[in-house]
Amino acid sequence: MLEPSLKTIGCLEVNLIAVLRVAYIGVNLMSKANGKNGGVVINSASITGLNTYGYPAYSSAKHGVTSFTRSIAAIPFFLEFHGVRVNLVCLEPVQTEILKGPDFEQLEELDALPSIDIINNLKEKFLEAIMVENMISVDKAASLYLQIINDETHAKNLYYIRNEQEEPIYHKFKDIF
Repeated sequence: MLEPSLKTIGCLEVNLIAVLRVAYIGVNLMSKANGKNGGVVINSASITGLNTYGYPAYSSAKHGVTSFTRSIAAIPFFLEFHGVRVNLVCLEPVQTEILKGPDFEQLEELDALPSIDIINNLKEKFLEAIMVENMISVDKAASLYLQIINDETHAKNLYYIRNEQEEPIYHKFKDIF
């Protein structure tokens, strides 16, 4: 019988359930209804929140984040009642340490992997597939988040950056879905 693995459940817990929990906590901590000053929730879904790439659990989680954010933004009184703006960011891969992957040589010594040559080959193919030259720098991604936080005109938007050279593209949720 086919059932989700613990790895699949963990992926959904980290990439969807945790995002929902943190968003609700953030709204509660910032809400004007709770005597606070309001604020901004920015959920990150990666480009996978708009398209489907490979790993089904990760894709499902990111689509869930997109749908969750759009649903909150669609509540007519949400912004007025809570004073919390909601936005979604969908980025192509950002150049972070996670893309370097684990220390494969150390894992091979522990007999955790079949062969360092096979793993290195898979790693090269992965990096080619995500087009390393188009990866977004951490600085560019951080700059986008700060822009969203500091500009109060941005609410109920989806932001997308395709590569390092382009400026962010943004759309109102109602205009793209």
